[in-house]
Amino acid sequence: MTEVLFIVSFSFYFARALFFVIGAKKGRIKFKEIFINKYPFVSIIVPARDEQDNIIMCLESLVDSDYPRDKYEIIVVNDRSTDNTQRLVEKFAENQTNIKLLNIIEDSQKVVAGKPGALDFGIASAKGEYILLTDADCKVNKKWVSSMVKTFIEKDSDLVAAFTLVKHDSFFDKYQAIEWILMHTMASGGMGLNFPLGCFGNNMAFKKSIYDQTGGYGKIDFSVTEDLALLQTVHKMGGKINYICHRDSTVKTLPLKSVKEYLNQRKRWAIGGKKLGWKATLFVLASLLIWITAVVSFLEGHYYLSVIIMLLKVITDVILVIPTILTVKEKGLLPYLLPSNFLFIIVELILPFLIINKKVEWKGQVFK
Repeated sequence: MTEVLFIVSFSFYFARALFFVIGAKKGRIKFKEIFINKYPFVSIIVPARDEQDNIIMCLESLVDSDYPRDKYEIIVVNDRSTDNTQRLVEKFAENQTNIKLLNIIEDSQKVVAGKPGALDFGIASAKGEYILLTDADCKVNKKWVSSMVKTFIEKDSDLVAAFTLVKHDSFFDKYQAIEWILMHTMASGGMGLNFPLGCFGNNMAFKKSIYDQTGGYGKIDFSVTEDLALLQTVHKMGGKINYICHRDSTVKTLPLKSVKEYLNQRKRWAIGGKKLGWKATLFVLASLLIWITAVVSFLEGHYYLSVIIMLLKVITDVILVIPTILTVKEKGLLPYLLPSNFLFIIVELILPFLIINKKVEWKGQVFK
């Protein structure tokens, strides 16, 4: 009986991994060397709340873009910052012609609370045909804007999601970097087979027209994962979505400094992920079966089966993420794949207990 459970659970998990492999392969595109005769105007929205330590890094990378300077604007939405974010942006913008600062003094100025409201506030002032989003703690690739625009043109996309990498020095940083790449791989794999599972709001873009058609974040059901909410809405409308894996389209974010911050972020993602409904249940079930098999095998004295099933789980995830790591040129993470994937197992055990309390703390704000 234990052997049958072993075969069923691993077959299910392997099928899930194969699903992601096939879907993710579609996202590893090669841009055609096309010449853009007429560069469309682009608006980049950067929400910022108490980001004095990061905002200049972000803005410096954005103004260093290879996209024509007169064809894009940078809109910084200062969302009730209590530090020097506003002053730093104002000073930096003095020497730039395409940076606009919008200040939110009170939450009542927004159509909805939190980050979705700040994004909507910025988008309302945007002049661009395409809206690109990133965060204040991110540094974008020099070719980021161009590569996103190329995707819109080549694929006739309504929404484009791309990969966020994590700046990594310590082992904890590298662990986070690998986890982000794994999650991106699964998200892009799902989207590659028209099965939206998520995306990351610090590296996504969409047509201004499709956002207007949704009614904006004021009309979309509130979520602590506003990126997923928008993705699902555009998908339900029949919009064309591409999730691309290419070094040029990446942005790099800063790692979380503490385990507490890390667990709070994973809790927020898990609670937001409940919006996936049966899709989330299906993919969680694959991992749950692995755990059931390991526990049952151990209790029945088949210790070797417990070890083998967990090893197979780790190896399967490692194989899944290697092509992505090579595509985004993060080869330095390869030696850390195995230990990081074993740590993912511990996080899987902790996460169910974290989401019992649905209160989410984020950027000094509390959401339920």
